Amino acid sequence: MHFVEDTVYFKSIPEFYEKEEDNRKCNTVREMPGVEYSTLLGINPEHIVIQNTETSEDFIREITDISRWKNLVIISWDEY
Repeated sequence: MHFVEDTVYFKSIPEFYEKEEDNRKCNTVREMPGVEYSTLLGINPEHIVIQNTETSEDFIREITDISRWKNLVIISWDEY
């Protein structure tokens, strides 16, 4: 995970990337310690970029929700 302005970047394995990119799965679930979660909320990103770990192909979406359950963070987005 890294940030550029109002955008958060994640990498995703091909199995999940395909579902996320074609909007069958409009969220990503990440294990995130408290410090990283605080950073995420502090930046309050408006967009998410997901990059395929094998091909480096990526897509961008507008974030609709950031939720936390225990040490998991669920970032959801609008389908395009």
